[in-house]
Amino acid sequence: MNLFDLSITLVIAFLSGLMPILHKTLLNKFNPMSVLIFIGLTYTFPLFFFSLAQIDTIKTDLAKMNSTDAACIGFASIVCVFFANILYYNILKKHKSYIVTTLIDTAPLFTLIIAVGFLKEHLNAVGLLGVVLIIMGTICISVNDYKFEEFERFA
Repeated sequence: MNLFDLSITLVIAFLSGLMPILHKTLLNKFNPMSVLIFIGLTYTFPLFFFSLAQIDTIKTDLAKMNSTDAACIGFASIVCVFFANILYYNILKKHKSYIVTTLIDTAPLFTLIIAVGFLKEHLNAVGLLGVVLIIMGTICISVNDYKFEEFERFA
């Protein structure tokens, strides 16, 4: 990865990290479903204008689309985005943003499991070590607010 692409990736990571803070700020004042709708409606406007600039590409790709592609798009849109966002806003309202985000950011673990199982992708020892470190880091962050006395119950 070149320096420019690395920089862009870090900007994306920063914006992704900023997003739950903005959401949590809004959730302190508004109902989770209102926030979902406000964000969705606000997102719709730039998406509409961006789609106008991409109209030729959209027409070309629409002509190639079959029912399986449409089903994938529908599932991704309704279940993976809309339903997940409903759950996200409700859980974020109740809990600390860094804990919720940390748990949500374990998504690559699920991607890895699905990719190995269905796409027959491979994982080497270094990758497996990375998985273990991600799990350990997630556990450490998730229990950050616990007091050591509370762990004695589990011992």
